Amino acid sequence: MAGYNNATEANLEHSESSIHKENLLSASALWVFPTCYVIGSLPFGVLYGKLVKGVDIRQHGSGNIGASNVMRLFGVQAFVIVFALDALKGVAAILLCQRLFGPEHAWMVLLGGLLSVLGHTFSVFLKFTGGRGVATGLGLLVAVAPVAGLCTFLVWAVTLALTRYISVASIAGSISAPLWVVFIQPQTVPFPYRLMIAIAATLLVIRHAPNMKRLIAGQEFKLGQKVELDSQVNRKLPERREPEAPEKAESEGSV
Repeated sequence: MAGYNNATEANLEHSESSIHKENLLSASALWVFPTCYVIGSLPFGVLYGKLVKGVDIRQHGSGNIGASNVMRLFGVQAFVIVFALDALKGVAAILLCQRLFGPEHAWMVLLGGLLSVLGHTFSVFLKFTGGRGVATGLGLLVAVAPVAGLCTFLVWAVTLALTRYISVASIAGSISAPLWVVFIQPQTVPFPYRLMIAIAATLLVIRHAPNMKRLIAGQEFKLGQKVELDSQVNRKLPERREPEAPEKAESEGSV
């Protein structure tokens, strides 16, 4: 009888502990998910332009807030700074969720990671506009699958070197990311993380639709193509040069 009572008490304690843990998880989710979104919303490209250069990058170049437009306007050093900061947003969201929810709640980590990418692309600080999310997405990938992240970065770098188009490199890297995760780290990356990478990659490709249109029209910016800063909005894309018609020879006797 005593053994039965002890077992019953143990079950009750376990049940109460489980309920308490679930309540803590629910309470954590109330602030963690909004925090992940706000972290992703931090517009480091805009902040760098305004605080360091005194320029609103949304009014120059492509008008995008990401690192690629920063490089067109301010050079490689500015690109590296903004790209790293944007990538850290994804890393921070993943680490925060992993710390609070643990590996057994990978679905919660998935949601937090995706919210950081959505924050970058639909920033609350920019009236729900934003960038493409490439750097933040890479941060997610590196945080959950570092080897696949390195391979994705190599695809991005090689494609950029071959085409000189950052948008083409970003699309190629986004498409390759889920494949690297599946083929290189299938055992070490839980299914929710793989799904997160696939969803993020799909979103990144969709967000590059305007770039694809400019590529088809021959109006996309190339790597190394500098943009003149002026006092007016400068979103005019490079135009195709039509072959000049040969000048008509002047008629004899004309003045």
